Amino acid sequence: MGRTGRIERRINMVCCGMERIACSWETRRAHFALAILIKEHLQPEIDQAIVYSCHLLQPFETEVMARYGFRVLLCNYESECLRRTTVPTLFFMPDSWVHMYERLLRINYSPRNLMRMAILGDSLGNYATAEYFEESNMPYLLHLHRSNILDEYAINEAGFPIQYCFSFLSWHFFYRRCSRCLRYIAN
Repeated sequence: MGRTGRIERRINMVCCGMERIACSWETRRAHFALAILIKEHLQPEIDQAIVYSCHLLQPFETEVMARYGFRVLLCNYESECLRRTTVPTLFFMPDSWVHMYERLLRINYSPRNLMRMAILGDSLGNYATAEYFEESNMPYLLHLHRSNILDEYAINEAGFPIQYCFSFLSWHFFYRRCSRCLRYIAN
C-alpha cells in the first residue's frame, strides 16, 4: 500500500519484435514510437519496461531504447522472452510470429494469468481464421478465440498519419468470464 492507503497498481510492459529500429523500414520506427507514447502515457504505473530481442542490436539502438526507459535484453524468443504473468502486464508485440503468441497463451493459460495481461499486437482473430495455419499448431489461440473470452479491438481506423504501419495491430483483452469457459488442453 502506498502512503495514501490505496493499493498501488503497477504494471510491466514487455516488448517483442521491436528490433532493428534503425533499418530503413518506417514501420519499425513507428512501432517503437508508439511503444514510447504508451509507456509515457502510463507513467507512473509502469514498473518496468523490457524490450526482448533475439537479434543483435546496434549499440546506438540499445542506447536510444535505454534513454526512453526501456531495458533491453537479448534472448531466444522460444525459451526466454515470454514468461508467466505474475503482475498485470502489457505485451507489445507488433510483427511477432504466430508461434510467439501461441507460446505466450500456453504459458499463461489460466483465468488468473490471462486476466493479468493485455496484448497490443497482430490480430489474433486474423491468425485464428487464416486458412494457411494448421489448427494443431495453435490450439490455445484457437480455443480462446472460439470461446469468446478474448476481446479484440482493431486500431487500423484510428486515424494514424502512417496508417499502413498499424493496419494489422489490435488490442486484446481477456475477461473474468474466462474462468467459466476455460478448459485446459492436453498437449
